[in-house]
Amino acid sequence: MGISVKLYPVNGQVTEENFDAVANEIELNKEKEVDLYKITPDLYMLLANSPEPFEDSDSIEFHTIMGRIGLNSKDNFEDKYGYSLLSMLSTEGIKEVFDWIKSKRIDSESGFYSHFDKLNDEVKEMIDGFGSSAEELYSYFKELSALYKFSAENNCAIVFTLQ
Repeated sequence: MGISVKLYPVNGQVTEENFDAVANEIELNKEKEVDLYKITPDLYMLLANSPEPFEDSDSIEFHTIMGRIGLNSKDNFEDKYGYSLLSMLSTEGIKEVFDWIKSKRIDSESGFYSHFDKLNDEVKEMIDGFGSSAEELYSYFKELSALYKFSAENNCAIVFTLQ
């Protein structure tokens, strides 16, 4: 099946001291899960208009898809819960990403497709080569955008996991 990047809203910040509380919140928020599955690099290329997946880990596009890397998920977390914590975005980071999504007008179907139509040819070829369509990308991004909206409105952080 492969590794899947999954996102969950959580209250508060994530630290090594509160991993058990975070795991509990993830379980409580399973219905809000966004699973990017195989589409993760495609979404990054689309947002960044770059044929290089994940080339800039400090960019807003990267943070939107992968969070801010640096969360040290202890090995025992994976042993205990069956997945790894990849990263997170703080409540401030969520608001920054959500404001960016709105400013790019990609939070609507027409805005998303307008953005897609303006991608450079090399990016469109890469996305097509991965087997993704604009419609498939939109269906994933729509869920992602809704999660950012929910998290911004409810003052949540987002945890990114590998499962």
